[in-house]
Amino acid sequence: MIFRPEHLEKILANETEAARILEPGYVGLVRRYPSRWQEENRAALASTTRDRPRHRAVLESLVSHHEAEAERYRDRLTKEGTA
Repeated sequence: MIFRPEHLEKILANETEAARILEPGYVGLVRRYPSRWQEENRAALASTTRDRPRHRAVLESLVSHHEAEAERYRDRLTKEGTA
């Protein structure tokens, strides 16, 4: 939960208004509008979801490259071992 500085001052001062802000179901300015943090998280999630196919393609490419390198390394070891 994110508090505005003026609300935080009330909470620290133990005022009754601050107690009301913390009550479940309070529909004040704090909950009425999405916070910037929530909007940033929502945008990041949308970006991650949108970029997922591209990331999968890159990962599959890396996996196939590393498997080919491992196979080449194994082949070289067997040739050196039998020579």
